[in-house]
Amino acid sequence: RADNTKINSKALMNVVDKINHSGLGNVFFASQGVSPQWSMKREHLSPAYTTRWDELPKVY
Repeated sequence: RADNTKINSKALMNVVDKINHSGLGNVFFASQGVSPQWSMKREHLSPAYTTRWDELPKVY
């Protein structure tokens, strides 16, 4: 069953990509929303944000 799901997912993404690259319109998943309300500011992101505890900001 997992192999079937993977094959179906890949086929679906190929169809979505073809539609989006055709110039006829854009298709997206409803879970993506219509327009993002916020986005993360990446200018303060550490390159090792998950592994370097000493780079985390300190709040007192």
